[in-house]
Amino acid sequence: MIPVNTAQVQDDEDLFKTLKRAYRHEVGEIQWWISMRTITKIRFVQFEIDAGSLADMKFFSCEERKVRESLPPEDHPDYLYAPKPIRSIPPVGHNMLLTMYHAPKNGTGRKACTNRMPTYLQNRVALRPDDGLGSGWGLELVEGRRWEIFWYVGAVVLVCSTVVGLVYGVVKHDVSASFTVAGFLQTSFGVGVALATLSATVDYLT
Repeated sequence: MIPVNTAQVQDDEDLFKTLKRAYRHEVGEIQWWISMRTITKIRFVQFEIDAGSLADMKFFSCEERKVRESLPPEDHPDYLYAPKPIRSIPPVGHNMLLTMYHAPKNGTGRKACTNRMPTYLQNRVALRPDDGLGSGWGLELVEGRRWEIFWYVGAVVLVCSTVVGLVYGVVKHDVSASFTVAGFLQTSFGVGVALATLSATVDYLT
């Protein structure tokens, strides 16, 4: 779980930049670049958390008929809504959350998202003495792949391998060997894409 104090942010730009910094710090800069990860969905969730800050999501705002359960009740003493009562459910749309995350400068000087999000008023979620778990609500950042990067790199590899194959064929006067070299380069790229795709995808909670 990544704690973010929304009460201390200045505007929507500050909020979503804080989310991005917290996410990339949790993943690690090097691993983030190598895995070509990106956030593809942001949704409201209800979760249970233990003493080690491991969260188990119970309800998702994208789940049919479970949107209300993914938000804290308006009369919950640990959460503050503004405005109150809620004018829409969820208070901020999923597309708006994702758009603002990837382009936080659109929120400069605005608090349209920040004000409508439920603000947690305590320092941490209280744990129940019977099972050692606590219930809370937050945002889940769902990861996906930056597939456009694979297409760009793939196009470059295709062009470069073709050029290398042609040059090799001209220099060595061996057409079959030139296609073998080009095929090897393209196959190596395909294996790299497969390995990146099979690497684990992780969901982060704020």
